[in-house]
Parts: sequence; C-alpha cells; structure tokens
Amino acid sequence: MPFQDEEIVDDWVFHRTSAPGGVNLPVLRERAEMASTEARFNEIIPIIKPDILHAHTPVLNTLPAIRAGRRHGIPVHCCLAPKFCAITD
Repeated sequence: MPFQDEEIVDDWVFHRTSAPGGVNLPVLRERAEMASTEARFNEIIPIIKPDILHAHTPVLNTLPAIRAGRRHGIPVHCCLAPKFCAITD
C-alpha cells in the first residue's frame, strides 16, 4: 500500500508523517524522525487549528508535539506510560 499522508477511519482523520530517508544510524535516525514529525505538526496545525495536541510514546511523538505546541501556543496532552499522562502549557 502506498504512503498516505491522511487517513480517515470511522470519521476520525489521522495525519501521517512519512519516514525520513537516508539516515540509518542509531540516535541520528530517531532525531531525523522527530524532526520530520515536528515539521509535519507545524505544517498541519495552521490548517486544522486544534485546541490541544495528544501524543504517545516518551520521545518520538511527545517531544515534537511539545515543541510544536509551544510554537503555536497549544497545550499538549502527553501519555508517557499507560498510567501516566500530563498536560503541558
């Protein structure tokens, strides 16, 4: 199946981020992925104008969401573990 940057499932719209290419070294690969995710947030936030961002995982989604949320003045709901969630401002 080819990459789709947007997917609709049961009336929910999911915005996808393509994997960055060319970087396959530990740590650098993850940093490139986070930079790509943050760029995608910065691309779609002005379009969809969310009230809050919701992110999972300790690093790969949460740190880019926090950075984009701060840039755009949007709080971020972070779930770092099944029983630990927090909201940033």
